[in-house]
Amino acid sequence: MKRARRGRVIDHARDGLPGLLRVSGVKYTTARLVAERGGRLALSRRGRKAAARRTATRPLPGATTGASEAGLAARARHAVREELALRLEDVLLRRLGLTAEGHLGEREILAAARTSSVPPT
Repeated sequence: MKRARRGRVIDHARDGLPGLLRVSGVKYTTARLVAERGGRLALSRRGRKAAARRTATRPLPGATTGASEAGLAARARHAVREELALRLEDVLLRRLGLTAEGHLGEREILAAARTSSVPPT
């Protein structure tokens, strides 16, 4: 199944299911925008107005900017302390998403290992 380039918010009211909204085809890079669209639609269906948009500028909890060694170290610490990563592979592959970004190199592995204090696997 090919993933859509842009996410879609689907309102199932015309299918006889009022109140059911579905988000489809979301890529990691567009998830915030699609979630915002879905939220606005859900609020409008309830007769409410959405608050001013902040998702484009407000960082996610625990987020750091940049791929510097300090940024990687902060992200690794957050993965261990807040997301309960137990092993180095959890930090690198599942919490930091470095393989998805195509940036898993020796520098990233060492920075995460020094900071996160989790045993390598």
